[in-house]
Amino acid sequence: MKRVVVSMVVISCLFMLSCGSLLTLTEADAWLSSKAGNQSPAVNISGKWQDALEEGWGMAQLDQKGSDVTGTIERYSIKGVVNGNSIYLVMFHIDIVDFTANLEVIDANELKGNYYSSRDKEQAIPKPMVLKRVK
Repeated sequence: MKRVVVSMVVISCLFMLSCGSLLTLTEADAWLSSKAGNQSPAVNISGKWQDALEEGWGMAQLDQKGSDVTGTIERYSIKGVVNGNSIYLVMFHIDIVDFTANLEVIDANELKGNYYSSRDKEQAIPKPMVLKRVK
């Protein structure tokens, strides 16, 4: 009986640690505001983009107005900002933020950087992301 109780406590602790708190849309908006900066966008990223690493992102449709970005990528809605050559994106479904991304403009047809789980608020565990413009 003691083993069962100890096992249940361990499993519960592991579950709670793995769940971590998700980034809220309010926190995501504050993060995007902090990244907006004062540099004019170096490129307009409006258009269709394809995941170049086959990470499962698929096709993205982005719309840029000034430094603000909106769009979709697979089942996620996107909001973001462009600051010079840097692009910061928040990917969410309904009102739940799932991922953030920090990308750099390589040229007018390629965006390269990393994405992060929204549980990784410190952005300590990067995963590569490359988007190529679909012509």
